[in-house]
Amino acid sequence: MHIFGVMKNIEANRILLLLLLGCSMISCNDEDFTTGAQFFNDVSFELATWDSLTMKFSTVKFDSSITSSPEGLVVGRTSNTYFGKVNAAAYLQLTPDSSAYQLDEKEVRYDSITLVLEYNNYFLNDTTKSFTLIVDELYEEIELNSETGNLYNTSRFYTQRDIYGDTAMLGQKTVSPRPYTGSSIEIRLSDTLGLKLFEETFDSDNLYSYPADFLDFFKGIKISATEDAEAVIGFAVSPVVKIYYTDNSSIPSEQKYLALTNQSSGEVYFNSFEADYTGTALENITSEDEGLASSLTGATAYMQSGAGLAIRIELPYLKKIIEDNPDLLLNNAEIQLRPIRDQYASEQLLPQTLTMYYVNNKNTNISSTSYSLELTLDDEYDLDTYYSADITEFVTYQLSLTENNENALLITSTESGFSSSLDYVVLGNQQNEDYKAQINLNLIRLKND
Repeated sequence: MHIFGVMKNIEANRILLLLLLGCSMISCNDEDFTTGAQFFNDVSFELATWDSLTMKFSTVKFDSSITSSPEGLVVGRTSNTYFGKVNAAAYLQLTPDSSAYQLDEKEVRYDSITLVLEYNNYFLNDTTKSFTLIVDELYEEIELNSETGNLYNTSRFYTQRDIYGDTAMLGQKTVSPRPYTGSSIEIRLSDTLGLKLFEETFDSDNLYSYPADFLDFFKGIKISATEDAEAVIGFAVSPVVKIYYTDNSSIPSEQKYLALTNQSSGEVYFNSFEADYTGTALENITSEDEGLASSLTGATAYMQSGAGLAIRIELPYLKKIIEDNPDLLLNNAEIQLRPIRDQYASEQLLPQTLTMYYVNNKNTNISSTSYSLELTLDDEYDLDTYYSADITEFVTYQLSLTENNENALLITSTESGFSSSLDYVVLGNQQNEDYKAQINLNLIRLKND
């Protein structure tokens, strides 16, 4: 059963009162309000707002988050004073897109091998500066977690270059990213690999017909960026390795290619993110079980998708307000969270939507539903930009519980963003003078006339 479907009798009474109040408000043009009087003699209603409810902010770092089969491949590096250095790389298995690759070595000639990557419009930080993409051949097979069947932001696999040094690099190319053009990048790869893959087609019973055996022969690739990169770029999840050759069986001869893709036989692919918080306010963050209090991070809390950072907000004294004021009934509740202005070159680059979950003290979901925090931009004065969401359901549930607990709101990126982006935001807490978080409890006060 959905936890928020469990309501105490007192909550049912509150709903009835709210319905009656709603009926009264429909007649707000009348001077004399009598609707519901037959149910509550000598009782009147007064609306009140409570905006001083204590919120306890902290930053949580998840030990690992699922990044297998993401919506986009993410490659590059970011560096800033808030989040330190984060490196993003993509790992992929690739197999033949056809089992009919059998060539006659007397009629064909190998030309070259390339990797084609298509932009998917995602980017982060300064794309006006060129940086170098690196392609490496994997040394070990990509293996899913034996218990969950997933891969994570912390997953790593050795490449040929890790074992044999830089001379084993498969390919590299310096690019000037153009993420919104819809164009692609083609990176020349090592002819050593190209010839090996090409000559396999000469066998009558070659590996191109057996995807599992082919992955033993060619385990896949890793795409990363050099250390001087200052941006992160997103690519479509369907890269293609093209092995070009000249077919002399016809006149004139034709250039053709063999294609390796990750979209034909259940190939595995994922994004890997590695963060270094040295010298930042996050330097002492440990794991998801021990959040870093916002009082230790300059009255701010941090969210970054691929790196696994989330913001936890507890409402420790919520029940006490109602207990100390038994004449108050909850109408609705809203939260407003303000991003630190100087974290982006422009507030237009802030994530448009954040995701909110209701969690317990272990940051495990206690609701099957997620909720959206929508961004309101102050385009005119650039002073009051904030994220907001209705949290009435969460507050109502917390008030229905008899026992004390450490349930909380957990703020993350969107679900797809968590595996395929490095989107980030820094939010002020209630003590932040310039970017103060706010929660409004709109209440109904019962008055005996």
